Amino acid sequence: ESLLAVREGAADIGVVAAAAQSEGLAFLPYRRDRLMLVLSPTHRLAGSDKVEFRDVLDEDFVSLQSDAAIHRYLEERAAEHGCRLRMRIQVRGFDAVCRMAGAGVGIGLVPESFARRAARIDPLAIVPLADPWSLRALKLCYRPEPAPNRYVRQLLDFLAAQADAPFR
Repeated sequence: ESLLAVREGAADIGVVAAAAQSEGLAFLPYRRDRLMLVLSPTHRLAGSDKVEFRDVLDEDFVSLQSDAAIHRYLEERAAEHGCRLRMRIQVRGFDAVCRMAGAGVGIGLVPESFARRAARIDPLAIVPLADPWSLRALKLCYRPEPAPNRYVRQLLDFLAAQADAPFR
């Protein structure tokens, strides 16, 4: 959606996963994030140091809706193990994923930055995924032609200057 919005001029800047590419757009490094399991504090995996994705494929999932890029990405990872995600419920935002998972409806996978914020508000266990693909490089995307106006350029420069260092 971000790529399409930027390409069509509905947005000046988008944030996309590193795997995303689109002709006619330019990309700058932005942030790194990790997908984390979110679950009820009473879940059997709460307190684990880390968990392999394949070890939770028998769990009920709380996920974003089917058209969300992260949902499709997780379905692809499950298919690599010959499985399908067991959807308990699909919701519109990461906040709903965290609330439902924290309440024990199922487990969810959300970006670490979001999981940490949600855990400050609601009871929520957060467990890192051990899979290398759970580390995501995010990029800023924009249309280089016509050249961005000075306000968009200033925002791009500011955001690019805030880019994270590589994962440690």
